Amino acid sequence: MAGKIDVELKSWLRFIVDVLENPLLQKIPITPGLFTEHIKQCRLFGGKYTYFDSFHVAAARILKLKLVTTDKQILRDADISSEDLKTYS
Repeated sequence: MAGKIDVELKSWLRFIVDVLENPLLQKIPITPGLFTEHIKQCRLFGGKYTYFDSFHVAAARILKLKLVTTDKQILRDADISSEDLKTYS
């Protein structure tokens, strides 16, 4: 899925607040090491990934976590522990 989806600002802000306040979601601090890895991965600075995806890739690499995604480029990258979200049906 790609492209713009029109959402009312009030609904979008409620979604963001719900995510931030959800006690089941662990927040990951952006440490200097994570930010440095993000910069290495970011296409703007010579890496392979978009600005947004590079944060996810960096967090997975730094924290040694498996990244669950449908992004084919991330799934093909042998340096990133990942699993296809489609296997969770």
